[in-house]
Amino acid sequence: MCTSVKKLRFATVADMGTSMPPIKRVRLPVTTLDWHGLDVDSLSIFEPLVLPQLTSLEMCEGCGASLFCLYEHSKFSLHSLCLVFFHLPLPEFSAFLRSMPSLTSLELRMSLPISTELLELLTYDALKPLLPRLERLTLCDHAQSHGDCVMLNMVESRWRTTPLTDVRIYTTRGAFVKTDVRTARRAILDR
Repeated sequence: MCTSVKKLRFATVADMGTSMPPIKRVRLPVTTLDWHGLDVDSLSIFEPLVLPQLTSLEMCEGCGASLFCLYEHSKFSLHSLCLVFFHLPLPEFSAFLRSMPSLTSLELRMSLPISTELLELLTYDALKPLLPRLERLTLCDHAQSHGDCVMLNMVESRWRTTPLTDVRIYTTRGAFVKTDVRTARRAILDR
């Protein structure tokens, strides 16, 4: 039994197929999980894992089903979430974020389009607070389907009411990397 494992890092490959033996449900005291790979033919590596102490999660090249499956079994409370090349439906991801009020760092790289809908979701609303403890936000995508005002409204809403100090948004139009709202406003207006 692995009772002292705190950090787990592993990868799966697409050609594992049915060669992967079934894994019994296992509860681990892991606080950090880094996973790179693909779920194969509805065979989820996350199905048997129970990680209730998980606070930091990085997943690369997966799908929302993997994330939601892991959360369903573990009911963890994340502080840091990084998703890279991850396929997520925005409505389900929105519900997931609402269950993570402890999140202080969110990084989405090539996972969701930086759209008006995503930025409006991340805009802080005191009546329906989403991620009230967020300190760091990184969004990266090739596409940009939002106006600069929507991005600025999201950043301003968080700088006034949450501990957000670091925002990085990268698109093909360029990078928005600011830590001061006055500088951010000038940078957007000068474009």
